[in-house]
Amino acid sequence: MKTQAPAVKTQPGLATWILNSALIITIFFNSRISDPFNSPKFWVLIISAAILSGPILTKKIMLNLSNRKLYIFIITIINIFIIFALISTLVSYEINTSIFGDNFRRNGVLTIISFVLIFLGAIKYINFQSINKFFSTVLLTSFVVGSYGLIQITKNDFISWSNPNAIITTLGNTNFAGAAMAIFVILCFGQLFFSSTSFYHKLGLTGLIAILLIAIRATQARQAIIILVIGVTIITLSQIYSKNSKLGKILLFCFIPISFFSILGMLQIGPLQDLLYKGSLSIRGYYWRAGLEMFRENPFFGLE
Repeated sequence: MKTQAPAVKTQPGLATWILNSALIITIFFNSRISDPFNSPKFWVLIISAAILSGPILTKKIMLNLSNRKLYIFIITIINIFIIFALISTLVSYEINTSIFGDNFRRNGVLTIISFVLIFLGAIKYINFQSINKFFSTVLLTSFVVGSYGLIQITKNDFISWSNPNAIITTLGNTNFAGAAMAIFVILCFGQLFFSSTSFYHKLGLTGLIAILLIAIRATQARQAIIILVIGVTIITLSQIYSKNSKLGKILLFCFIPISFFSILGMLQIGPLQDLLYKGSLSIRGYYWRAGLEMFRENPFFGLE
């Protein structure tokens, strides 16, 4: 006789805490300090992760067998990652920077561990029962970020930033803002196809998408356009495939070479390079090559 897997326990309060933390981290900043974006978000991240660490590290949650295997694999990778991050911090010539990160960055090991804790919390406590809370958080965050972008576009910003022409919204960087809003558009666009989404909800989503698209265009962030096109195309193809599998396969076949040439264009290769290449990609490539070289020379402790 086949035994039934134990039911998964839910923690709606903790799921709400994680989602609200993500909302506050995204929209919170303090213009009265020298680092108005990174430091305030860092503080909220640390506090949120610290409060979340208790139930994550002490409470156990029942998972079915398939989820448990995936969970163990993820936990193992995360533990290895944290161990090497801590080793790198301890052997660093500038431990303070390794722990807290550079000024105007705040990307040290504390940030890494905090994100890991929130990630683990999301694995444990956010599920399909939290889907309505998730989308509500996405909508509220999208509205705040997009609306502040419109305020900056219309030159009605209540804060006198050093570069008043930059559309940074609550993220502090045009590229970050554009990429985040592109993700929000994709999430909002996907909701339009839910059978449970009412007409008035769809109307509100359409208006919110319009606000976000206007703000994205003003950021001039090329990576935002790329993210947006990929996300919307995937959702559209999936919807077409669900209605007409033959047409969906044809369109998917057409999408693959376009994606291939787009990737080459971002790498400054091929006919789309003038449209898609951006100088900052070369810098990212340098970072990757430097990281790989350090790993080859000293895979355990890195290089000074």
